[in-house]
Amino acid sequence: ADAVGKFAEYHDVVYANQPEEGVGFTDEQLRVDFAEQAGITGDDLTKFQDLFDSRAFETWVTEAAERFTTD
Repeated sequence: ADAVGKFAEYHDVVYANQPEEGVGFTDEQLRVDFAEQAGITGDDLTKFQDLFDSRAFETWVTEAAERFTTD
């Protein structure tokens, strides 16, 4: 979402829709529903979904999580 200028909005939507403990989000929620609720539309939505589908930031997220839990 940050890549299309909507990090704060997307974060707020995801946070507001937290499932119960132990239940995750669906890809549909993450790549379509929440993105649209955050105001990601048009070409930005296409870019967001392409980045999501390719897991473009997976390495960064994994490394950040590892640093958070080990440092």
